[in-house]
Amino acid sequence: MTSFLSLTSSAAQEAWGLFFEPLLTVFGERKLPTTRVRRKDRIDKILAKHRSSAKVCSRANLVEGMEMIPVAVALKGDAIYYENADIQASIELPFIEEVEYDDETDTGHTIPGKVLRIRAHNHVFEFDLNLAAARQWETALPARRIARARAV
Repeated sequence: MTSFLSLTSSAAQEAWGLFFEPLLTVFGERKLPTTRVRRKDRIDKILAKHRSSAKVCSRANLVEGMEMIPVAVALKGDAIYYENADIQASIELPFIEEVEYDDETDTGHTIPGKVLRIRAHNHVFEFDLNLAAARQWETALPARRIARARAV
C-alpha cells in the first residue's frame, strides 16, 4: 500500500521537474540546486558575523502587527542592528526613548518568551526573544524610560 505522503512527494517532484527544467538550463549547462538554504541557516550566518563584535546578539522575531519576522538582533557600539535576508536596519541608542521587557506584545498577545519593546522615532519596535536571550539582553540593555529623547 502506497502512502499519501509518497504519492504527493513524487507528484510534486514531477511537477517541479516539468515546470522548472527549462529554467535550470543556462547557456547549455544544467544548473541544479545543490542545497536548500533555510531561513534559519541564513540567520545563523548573520549571527556568526556579529558575535565577535557585539555585546549581545541573538535570534528573535520582529513583531509587526500579527506578523512575526525572523531576524538576528545585535547590540553593537551605539546601535541595535536587526537583519535577515530581506531586512538590514538599525536603531541608534541615543534616539531610544524607552526600553522595556514584557510577556505580551503591544497588541495584547501573550508569548512564551519575552518581548523586547523599544520606542524610538515615534515608533514601537518589538522583538520576540526566548527567555535565555531575554536575560542576556536585560543585562546588556536594561529597561529604562527617558524623559526626553534627543531631537532628530
